[in-house]
Amino acid sequence: MSEWDWRRLDALATLKMGQSPSGQFVEELEDGIPFLQGNAEFGEHFPTATFQCGDAPRRCQKGDSLISVRAPVGAINRSDREYGIGRGLAAITFARIYSSYGHHALLEHARGLHRVSQGTTFLAIGRPDLAALKIPHPPVGEQRRIAEILDTIDETIQATERVIVKHQQIRSGLAADLLTQAVERFDGGNRNPMTYEAHSPEWRKCQLGDIGTIVGGGTPARDNARCWDGLIPWLTPGELTSSNEKFVFETDEKISFRGLAESGARWVPAGSLLMTSRASIGFCALAGTPMTTNQGFKNLIPRTDVDSSYLFHLGQTLQREMIRRASGTTFLEISSREFGRIEIRMPPLGEQRRIARILDSADDAIRAHEVERDKLRALRSGLAADLLSGRVRTVAA
Repeated sequence: MSEWDWRRLDALATLKMGQSPSGQFVEELEDGIPFLQGNAEFGEHFPTATFQCGDAPRRCQKGDSLISVRAPVGAINRSDREYGIGRGLAAITFARIYSSYGHHALLEHARGLHRVSQGTTFLAIGRPDLAALKIPHPPVGEQRRIAEILDTIDETIQATERVIVKHQQIRSGLAADLLTQAVERFDGGNRNPMTYEAHSPEWRKCQLGDIGTIVGGGTPARDNARCWDGLIPWLTPGELTSSNEKFVFETDEKISFRGLAESGARWVPAGSLLMTSRASIGFCALAGTPMTTNQGFKNLIPRTDVDSSYLFHLGQTLQREMIRRASGTTFLEISSREFGRIEIRMPPLGEQRRIARILDSADDAIRAHEVERDKLRALRSGLAADLLSGRVRTVAA
């Protein structure tokens, strides 16, 4: 690794620690100078401000690296314009190193700041801690080549993310039409999923309780070992809210037949709709195998004239209404009675299946792009680790 060395951040860049302005000058963003208090406004790459402050005492410039100096320490974005910055952030201007290279090096090595962060209420670092962070310093030509490689991958990732957002918007529009007030139109025998007619007479108004059986869940006694480590999958809301999958096949815990008999847990057949109904309300999936859940669910076992895939897509539209009907002092929860009374429109079975195929196809397109994006992220991570440590060297053209 000849010609490489490691240098302190303050030897390569100008550091500007944020400062909070008087609260009277901070207001909702309109046409003023956007203001960032901390990393809450950070995005995947660039921040999105919700406030403005014309009297912000500290500001960053376009192209600066922004780093969170309060919990979580080390979160990083890049400024795409001038911002006022609060005490939760610092702005880094790479003046004595190739700017784009410096940003990539900071992304790779800022995790070291976690080891020096301290605080009684929350973790934080000060200017001395940030200034002492060391990053690799290769020759300027190699800095440029490394930055070009990582910039190209980042641009490809961002382009893929834009495609994902576009597909999500299209899918959202399709779902809003297909599941509420439109039916598929056929033109010359060729399905055109982008054009619709009004509801056909076969659509009927009903309630959720009319299209299936609603069952809840339960938790076996934790102090009874014979209720646990059995063969029956047992799902908790946290497993569902952290997933983006249509089907649930595996659960973190399993209960025994004794646990099933001695608790409020109930069998839910494969194809049933699983919906969180307590605290985190309105997340849904389909049971991919017979299973049980804890009491944080309202599960709908569909009738034979209800398509499970259609039911899943319908379930994704119910969150707002479920929250509106929920009640509670410690946490919000929707009762089985209120869940079953939610009004819906149901098409005939054949049309349910056609709608489900359209929305499944839209979801598949989104997932394909997400897989592509995740592969690019993994590639970038490996390249950054190699290039910014000197394990892999670039060659001048």
